[in-house]
Amino acid sequence: MRNTLKCLGIIACIPVLSCSGGKKQENSQQMVKIGDRTWTVELALTEEEKRKGLQGRSDLPEDRGMLFVYSTPQICRFWMKGCSYPLDIIFIGQDMRIINTREMEVEDGEGDLERYTSELPALYVLEVKGGSVAKAGISAGDIVEFRNIRTSPGK
Repeated sequence: MRNTLKCLGIIACIPVLSCSGGKKQENSQQMVKIGDRTWTVELALTEEEKRKGLQGRSDLPEDRGMLFVYSTPQICRFWMKGCSYPLDIIFIGQDMRIINTREMEVEDGEGDLERYTSELPALYVLEVKGGSVAKAGISAGDIVEFRNIRTSPGK
């Protein structure tokens, strides 16, 4: 199955409250850390969330991102359909190391859109605001850390 996805985006994380023993508990924010840089992320777990991604959103704050989670490592392909701001994309392997990164520029949406592909099978893909990767000095081989990341729908 071809994993061509539209431009990915971020929705602010909204705390979910639940009752347990009469007390409210707040879920922790989902975070991705690479080197000294940390992003609060929205997860794209379902096929629908992955297809929609960040498409149609007006901007992405520098401290936010979207993390695409796959059930098995695979070659991932992304495009910039419906995205009005540049993004950086970070392909992450099963070993939690960066496979490769790409800078994705805004396209006019006419004709064939450029595809941004992982060089090896990726288990995770992180999209962040354009210029973030260069600014943070992130490169292939860097270790990625997750905090409060669930890896499949319903878990």
